[in-house]
Amino acid sequence: MELHTEIPVELSFDYPECLYLGENMYPVTVWQNGAALAGARVCLIKSDAGDNVRGFGFTNKKGIATIILDPAPEAPDILQITVTATNSVPLETSGAVCVATGPWLNYQSHQVDDSTGNGDGMINPGETIIMPVTLLNVGLETATGVVGTLSSTSPFINITDATATFPDFAIGQTGQSNPDHFAFEVASTTPNAENITFTLDWNTTGGFNGSTHWTVQIVKPDLVYADHQVNDDSGNDNGYLDPGESVQLEVSLLNQGGAEASGITAVLSEDSLYVTISDDQAVWPDLAPSQTAFSLGPHFSLSAAPDTPRGHVVHCQLEISTLAGYEFSTSFNLIAGINGQVLVIDDNSNGSSTILATTLTDMFYRVTSETASITDPLTWSNYDFIVHASGNNYLSVPFLASDLINYVQNGGRLLIEGGEVLHDLNSNTQFKNIVLHCQNYSHSYGQSLAQTSTTHPISTTPHLLPANFSVDYYSMTDHDTGVISSDAIGVYDWTQYPGQVGIIAYDNDPDLDNGGQIVFCSFNLARISNPTLDRDHLIENMAHWLRSTPDHEVPTLSRGGLILTCVILTLILCLASRQRNNTEKLKSRLDT
Repeated sequence: MELHTEIPVELSFDYPECLYLGENMYPVTVWQNGAALAGARVCLIKSDAGDNVRGFGFTNKKGIATIILDPAPEAPDILQITVTATNSVPLETSGAVCVATGPWLNYQSHQVDDSTGNGDGMINPGETIIMPVTLLNVGLETATGVVGTLSSTSPFINITDATATFPDFAIGQTGQSNPDHFAFEVASTTPNAENITFTLDWNTTGGFNGSTHWTVQIVKPDLVYADHQVNDDSGNDNGYLDPGESVQLEVSLLNQGGAEASGITAVLSEDSLYVTISDDQAVWPDLAPSQTAFSLGPHFSLSAAPDTPRGHVVHCQLEISTLAGYEFSTSFNLIAGINGQVLVIDDNSNGSSTILATTLTDMFYRVTSETASITDPLTWSNYDFIVHASGNNYLSVPFLASDLINYVQNGGRLLIEGGEVLHDLNSNTQFKNIVLHCQNYSHSYGQSLAQTSTTHPISTTPHLLPANFSVDYYSMTDHDTGVISSDAIGVYDWTQYPGQVGIIAYDNDPDLDNGGQIVFCSFNLARISNPTLDRDHLIENMAHWLRSTPDHEVPTLSRGGLILTCVILTLILCLASRQRNNTEKLKSRLDT
């Protein structure tokens, strides 16, 4: 783009009307206000009739720029000319590449006859194509006795009829090849969107000859996996294949190719020791290019064994075929069993909500993420528990304080974290008592976290957590300390203030092993500087405790042993009592 420092003025220039074939020097003369202009930029472009010619140069003191075209144009047609100069209005015009005598034939268009194939009017792999070709006479004489020979260097093309004749056509007229036209075969292995260049060498009466070129594209459907959904209406209806469930699996395919796919069928296989496929075939509606669609009913049917581990990854393979004979393979993973459905609420957490959501997703929780400004408390009961992440937000939680109170009062399970939560809600006694289970805020720096309950499930299940967590402190928004309420358990407290809240756990029933209701981390979780695995284990343990229910209880050996011992002792005592009663009855009868 030329930058103007004055009002731009008009240019004038002179150029040859024709550049004849065989020539490659094109002179252009430029004037400004009637005087020769030095330093003007002249650009020539010819990109038609198979040519891709570009050249440029600058005018000399006489206002002349002689442009050398390399390569020289191979066919007659339009030559675009552009002239620009400082403080001047750009000039655009066109010249021509001409022949000195005789006819000259350029490619004009072609047709595709794939009537022996699928008849869609496109060139597809595996088809035999008849191709009528139309040429334009841009020369100086009528073309007579025209014969064309077709060729291509593509390894995917086998030309079966390379020669065709053309009718006579005058200057400026077109003519289409005579039957049988040209014909070629397309290899079945041709990739989608493969570009094929054809060259037509022609000759006419009088010994005139030349070449013209064009490109066609080979298209086919290309089907790949797009998505899947699990229909487990007859099970727990959570949208996942859970242990012991039988489900229907609906799979969506994407046609990323350039042609329609019709008559789509697929066979499903998998590599799992726990999953059994009872119906491995499904069909799809026809798919146009870029279109997706789910399989049509009854879809695939499969079931998971009762002992299928939660989070078990099933590697699925689809072998797809179409009515036209195209075949594709695509794969995807199916998670058999999830640990729960979680909502992560981001209260301007500056990173901690992303850490929580990512970690829980990796641990086979179904995670939905929302911001505090758009979350709908009426939907919170749809989740096994919710996470409220404030990180180092210095104005955290008050926006949702009353909703969180109502949520936990109705039995909702909550993981809440943030280095300013207790400080910001210190005056809200109801929130402190019902949600945080803390008496009051004390300090904004706690140093590091020290484990105070080595037997609590958060410390032990499913991972044995380290005795200490180092929490970096960048500002007062990273730590909170405060006095724990008597109805909660301190799992970790602060080394700077022993006994004050670091991580607390509150359970709304007396059995800690069947899960709890609330976990409060009084710090910015993103500041944990322990190895990432330690932080992930902490998140997993907290989530596991909130997710656990009596049906998902993880028994310990000591608890199981105690229960078994109690049962055995009870049986022994009952037998002993019965034996003693029988003995006394027998003795009484003998005495009588």
